[in-house]
Amino acid sequence: MVPLKNSKNLNKLGKVTKPHGLEGFFYFKLKDSLKEGETLFIGKNEHETTPAIIKSLKLHKGKTLVKLSAALDRTALEPYVGSYLWEEVLEGKGLPEEEFKGKMAKTSDDLELGICQGSYNCGAGDVIVLEREDGFLLELPFNNTYFEKKAILLTKFPKSFFDELWQKP
Repeated sequence: MVPLKNSKNLNKLGKVTKPHGLEGFFYFKLKDSLKEGETLFIGKNEHETTPAIIKSLKLHKGKTLVKLSAALDRTALEPYVGSYLWEEVLEGKGLPEEEFKGKMAKTSDDLELGICQGSYNCGAGDVIVLEREDGFLLELPFNNTYFEKKAILLTKFPKSFFDELWQKP
């Protein structure tokens, strides 16, 4: 597939290694938050990439093997060896306050975290302000460290992760 020129804000995850077997798998140190079905980008640089969906993840001798939609067999993977995998970064997209205000943020264990009271740009990126029922506030950077990429207010962590971060108003 011909790489597409893009203007997405991408974060480099790592290098595509040589194929393992005939089915297009390769070893890759994935972030824990990445899952099958998620879209990444593959390319030599962040400006010319090809979208690639994670088709399969499996463990082999304690290491993660990955298979992407852009390379379903060894032959299709060969041109990508030495390229990089990229993920889209949410930062800098702008947070129209009216789009998120009043929406409930949920955690990775599908529990309600708090209601979005607004957002602001702190220079390095956007911050979402959440409020619990008891009035305590939580400010979180709106980036792919804390939030799933496609589910806007779905965090990547269980509710207990945030227990110590709440602040009195």
